[in-house]
Amino acid sequence: MSDGVELDPKLRAEIDVLHARLEELDHYALLGVARDADKKAIKGAYYAHASRIHPDRHFGKKLGVYKARMELIFGRMTMAHDTLAVVVRRQEYDAYLAERDRTTAFERVVTAAEERNAARLATPTPVPVTPTPAPAQPLSPEAERQRREALARRLLGNKSAAPPPRTGSTPSMSAVRPTTARPVHPTPSSSAPTPTPFQMGVEAVITSARTAAANGDFVTASTRMRLAAKLDPSLAAEADRLSARAHQVMAEAYVKQARYEESAGSWVAAAISWSKAAEGLPNDPQVAERAANAMRLAHGDLHKAVRFAETAVRLSPNDPQLRLTMVEVYLDAGLLRRARAELDPVLRAVPRDPRALQLDGELKRRA
Repeated sequence: MSDGVELDPKLRAEIDVLHARLEELDHYALLGVARDADKKAIKGAYYAHASRIHPDRHFGKKLGVYKARMELIFGRMTMAHDTLAVVVRRQEYDAYLAERDRTTAFERVVTAAEERNAARLATPTPVPVTPTPAPAQPLSPEAERQRREALARRLLGNKSAAPPPRTGSTPSMSAVRPTTARPVHPTPSSSAPTPTPFQMGVEAVITSARTAAANGDFVTASTRMRLAAKLDPSLAAEADRLSARAHQVMAEAYVKQARYEESAGSWVAAAISWSKAAEGLPNDPQVAERAANAMRLAHGDLHKAVRFAETAVRLSPNDPQLRLTMVEVYLDAGLLRRARAELDPVLRAVPRDPRALQLDGELKRRA
């Protein structure tokens, strides 16, 4: 090996792939077993991996950077085995996976809807090319009506929104001729204008969106009302409300997901989940604080961690624990003066708080 690592190339490639995907693979995928695998299959897969990946199996060889990678991978595999081998732990983990699958499906639906809407808005309306150049003329009322109806049909999946044709031998209105010169006065029931196919299409989308919301399916309701708002801009406010409700529902699922990831020490995954939860629950100081803490422990973006911590304190300024999290974030970010300015009021309020005293000692040591 040119780099001096004494490992089989196939094993090196496998370790590289596992190491790169370690944070996204669930326990089943990491061990290479199905989600309905029994305890015997799980144990067999674990020991099969151990015989190849455990660093002790390659004692005396030069492993280079692969030693640390193998230790990390095998540690995660051990966690996966220990979780799936115990009934209660496996049930908790399966419930976590169900929540994660649900939030992933939500993200796909929202992303797909946004991409479709963006594509529709970016596609210009075809303009017929005339043989001789002429100044643009405004569309006639009939042409404008046809254009809007075509747009409605396209956004509804090319389904016609027009009412079904009448059957029978009733002659068309163009074939009827009045036999006298007396004017025909419309009856009160015929005075209301007949809705156009465009209007009927919008109403169909609105109805389906509101029905979905009434059934608690705010993701579907949100995407459909967004579609209706493209046809009728007056629906934008209602679409915004449904979108906010959909994100709130999913934020609650992200909270459950993040708590499990915290308990398992999966700080990278927890940081992502808490961040998404904070987007859907922007006025919850506890969620913002957990997002800041997870981001810090995951060694993630400290600028985001600072923003989350400051948001938590702004929402609940009298909670000393939230302020201490902000001090920890400031310390990790190297903002020692800010950390001291935030810690001193906490020490005056709760002078014996162990967490505050520990942070005070750390700040004095760094100073």
